[in-house]
Amino acid sequence: MILQELSAAIADVWPALANHLWQSTVFALAVGFVAFLLRRHEARIRYSLWLIASAKFLIPFSLLVAVGGRLPHPQYVGSQTAIYSVLDSVGQPFTQASVPQVPSQRLMSSSKLTSFEWIPMAVAMVWLSGVAVVLLVWITRWKRIFKVLQNAKKVESGVEVELLRELEGSIGAQGIDLLVSHELLEPGIFGVLRPVLIWPAGLSVRLEDDEMRAIMAHEVVHRNRMDNLTAALHMVVEAIFWFHPLVWWIEHRLIEEREQACDEAVVGIVKQPASYAEGLLKACRFCVESPLLCNSGITGADLNRRLQKIMTSRAQKLNRNRKLGLALVGSCAVLGPVMFGMMLFNPSYAQILHANGPRPSFEVATIKPSKSDEMPSMLWDRRDGRMSATHISLRALIKSAYNIRAPLDDQLVGGPAWLDRDTFDVEAKADASTVASMNKLGLMDSLQQFQLMLQSLLEERCQLKLNATMKQLPAYGLVVAKGGPKLKTVEVPDEVASSRMPPPPPPPPPPAKGAAPTISQPKGGPFPGINQTGPNQVTGTAVRMSWLANWLMTQEPDGDRLVVDQTGLRGNYDFVLNGVSVKSLSAPPGATPPQPDELTVSMFTALQGQLGLRVIPIKAPMEVLVIERVDKPSIN
Repeated sequence: MILQELSAAIADVWPALANHLWQSTVFALAVGFVAFLLRRHEARIRYSLWLIASAKFLIPFSLLVAVGGRLPHPQYVGSQTAIYSVLDSVGQPFTQASVPQVPSQRLMSSSKLTSFEWIPMAVAMVWLSGVAVVLLVWITRWKRIFKVLQNAKKVESGVEVELLRELEGSIGAQGIDLLVSHELLEPGIFGVLRPVLIWPAGLSVRLEDDEMRAIMAHEVVHRNRMDNLTAALHMVVEAIFWFHPLVWWIEHRLIEEREQACDEAVVGIVKQPASYAEGLLKACRFCVESPLLCNSGITGADLNRRLQKIMTSRAQKLNRNRKLGLALVGSCAVLGPVMFGMMLFNPSYAQILHANGPRPSFEVATIKPSKSDEMPSMLWDRRDGRMSATHISLRALIKSAYNIRAPLDDQLVGGPAWLDRDTFDVEAKADASTVASMNKLGLMDSLQQFQLMLQSLLEERCQLKLNATMKQLPAYGLVVAKGGPKLKTVEVPDEVASSRMPPPPPPPPPPAKGAAPTISQPKGGPFPGINQTGPNQVTGTAVRMSWLANWLMTQEPDGDRLVVDQTGLRGNYDFVLNGVSVKSLSAPPGATPPQPDELTVSMFTALQGQLGLRVIPIKAPMEVLVIERVDKPSIN
């Protein structure tokens, strides 16, 4: 069972990892394009860009999206919702995979993995093996460097030390110790927190004073730029994402731009490019290249190309327009995911009911296999604290307990096949004190108490265990169409405006034949609701857009997608829809039934023409419950 849970957990990470790799790859390619445009400018700018591309592999956009989710956000309409849908599809093309239906008994009794379940485990083992190989190679190289450091001798006086202290003062890098080594190793800065300069014994006698000063200046610039630290960070990227060829290409770009940036800085300090180039050649003849990326030496890039640029190249500086353009691109890279998070993290839709504290329980309850062929039903009576369910599946009970709407099957995944196949009769009753406290609550609050008690019952009798996660699920967005809404705003009493859902009013009488539809207002103010007032007519009275979105879900062709209110309209509205094909409402008593030849349009088509609203496909953030364990209920 542990192996199966581990395999499922690994498989669940795949979509998120695929999205992250996709985003990082696109980001690195975009950085490469910008670096190409700046190829004649200072190398330090291109180095910074490639360093950001490397860091992107360690910083998922989801972190910035989460930051955006904590910021205040406006309500979105029309084109903004469409932009969100496009960004979500492009930025996260790998959607979460459905959780396979696995019988809980097999999960409990078998620890063997199927061939399909072995795939995530095999991929994880290959990845871990690659990480181990990369780390082993680096550890081997580091041991070589560490051995050199152990055998090197610290020098506190001499021409080299005086020159080093002079350069530290002029460049601004302090506290570099000078170690002299008898190994044939190039001069270089070693270490991250307490870097030291390794200087090969015998190299100074082969260099002129200007050449030695330029070589040392190169190393002090490395120390001042903290190149060892940034290189070590990219080594972490390579260890984690060793399978991605782009991270190795970024390494080559970092090394080349790092050395060229130092060369440009040294030329600006010593003012003698010829002496600097000659000193590099002499040092390379005398030494060999450092084996570790996070040690900054004088080699590490194409030496011939470097020498040509030292002698001939004069890097351009960014003008004001290019600086503004680069700042704008960087701001978009950071603020883009934040703004996306502001759209993404609207309050989650189709919210699942969770207990804030200890859940209440029924005093007595019975669960029996159903022998009835009646239609499934569930009744709640808060007057005496009774709950009765007949011929109902356990999955339906779970959905009812956690406030999952019937069409939204994607919000409850996993579990054995009998969850839908077997049906049960349930009778339960709360104790007198609980009933008394529930009767003091409002209708919706008392209903939630029943749901929480049902959660307790399922956990006790069925050993139900659930895992909650957030996913982007297909939905429809109700938005304002071009031209604006065509709705009549009405005022409603405060107690109606503060209600969480409209009460079920009786349908008004149908209009006379040929007469214009009217909306009757009960005494004391409008009675909110959506009703069929004619053969092909729907009347809305003091309706909120969230109520309309909920009702439209029953009109959706497949009936399995949530309709989300994204209109930004916060009032109560009257409306009439004529000539529509109504799916779920029956005509009121006495109304003429629709004629076979009567021309009707779909509800969604009528919305745009008659109400100035439309429905578009989107992905909406919803909480999803995954069934980790469930047993058949104990019979009593």
